Amino acid sequence: MGEIENKFVEFYSNIKSTKNIYEASRYLIKAYDYAKNVSNYYNKKIIREKIIGAQMRMPIGYILDVDANYDYDKNYINIDKVNINSFESKEKLLDYIAFMTRYYLVSLFKCVDINDVDVLNLCEIASKHVEFLCNKLNLDNNTIRIDPGFNEKYDLLEGHGYHYFNIVTIDNEKYLIDCTYKQFFDVGLNLLESMGIYGVNGCVSGIYMLQSESRIKTAENLLKDGWIKCSEENIKNYFDGFVLSYRNASYYDDLGYIDFSTPYTVNDYENFIFGDDDQGKHELIENLGYQKKLIRNQNIVFKTDESLLSKFKNK
Repeated sequence: MGEIENKFVEFYSNIKSTKNIYEASRYLIKAYDYAKNVSNYYNKKIIREKIIGAQMRMPIGYILDVDANYDYDKNYINIDKVNINSFESKEKLLDYIAFMTRYYLVSLFKCVDINDVDVLNLCEIASKHVEFLCNKLNLDNNTIRIDPGFNEKYDLLEGHGYHYFNIVTIDNEKYLIDCTYKQFFDVGLNLLESMGIYGVNGCVSGIYMLQSESRIKTAENLLKDGWIKCSEENIKNYFDGFVLSYRNASYYDDLGYIDFSTPYTVNDYENFIFGDDDQGKHELIENLGYQKKLIRNQNIVFKTDESLLSKFKNK
């Protein structure tokens, strides 16, 4: 294992030594390319660990960098002094829930602003706090966990990759609250070149949310406000991002081309979450989660749009 160890030490050093996200991304892409060349004859779990190590050394940056709204009347911080009648609209009530959840995360990490908090792996903590607030305000809430493929039993990422969020009902209208959504837009986890490495799963949902203006709008609103209305457009966009993130490169190898769309409807997603349906009942399990076979079609090339990375050249 000396060769691969030495090569990844070099990648780690190059990534860590630069604060420039553009340059670090180039080194990370080189690590991906190297892994594709050696992953067929090295232990895939070791390759996966090396790739994660390279990703974790990336400087912090976001492919969709939207500041979270963190402006609210501080007199309302004491939840015992408010009720649903304290707010002039449903939107103000939702803003309050998002603010209080962000305030809680800020307090935990002793920061000044939610935009200074790295929300990676904080989804359960945030969602449980939304649940606490909804109980205090007598609001109907569903705290929801989704697993890769929308079924924990598949264990597609060996216990990792799940996400928590909330669906809250106010006056018979449903709203999705996700105050840790920003974690899916980290540059280091969204380079398409990571697709196609044997034993690795590829990108998180953020990169797929940039594939249409409608998805971008949904993502921007959720990143800013911490909540979105459960319209058909928003729900399809939000869950499409996760469906695409659960697919590995073998899906496109079988398809014969790259297409970041999904056939699923809002009703499908409701059945994925609340019913007995899931992604694995519609797609091959081997095409989901960690990549389980080598790519046959060498003409399928996953490449990050240069315009996405070029904005980081001078940062």
